[in-house]
Amino acid sequence: SELADQANAKFIKMNKLLLEDGEQYQKNTFAAIDKMVKKAEESAAASVSAAQASASRGKLITIICLVVGFTLANFELLIDWGWFYFITKPLFKGVDLAKAMAAGDLTQTMDVNQKDEIGILAQSLNDMTKNLRRMFGEIHQGVVSVDESSSQLAAISNQMASGAEATVSRSSQVAAAAEEMSANQSSIAAAMEQ
Repeated sequence: SELADQANAKFIKMNKLLLEDGEQYQKNTFAAIDKMVKKAEESAAASVSAAQASASRGKLITIICLVVGFTLANFELLIDWGWFYFITKPLFKGVDLAKAMAAGDLTQTMDVNQKDEIGILAQSLNDMTKNLRRMFGEIHQGVVSVDESSSQLAAISNQMASGAEATVSRSSQVAAAAEEMSANQSSIAAAMEQ
């Protein structure tokens, strides 16, 4: 009876470990993943807003420069070259970077060394790419941690199942021994009556 009580206490303790503690670890892991995903979404939204604002300023500057260019017909070739070099060429680079990011390539950057709005746009896009790369790396690490935790929980579950099987086997042995003891006591009682 004492062996059965000990086995039952161990079974209850293992059940608590699997059902309560394991569930809490799982909840904590999912909460951490949710927090990382929310942070990644917020950072991406902020980067996109900054890039859109810079792009709007770049468009406005382009329009103003086009108007000035048309009024300065004598300097048309010089101005055309300046537009291409300082505005259009960097914008094409920005479009190429955006296409690469849309295709899933976060290793590309814009090579623009300007201090105007186009340079700010280029730097914002480069920062956005860098932040997205970092956030996806953190998400990957979180997934690896969850996978490791799941493996550990599975191992604990397997150990508990093995322990439960051993407990059932021992309980069967105790029951068989008790039955045999009862049969022996009956035999002794019958012999004593004779």
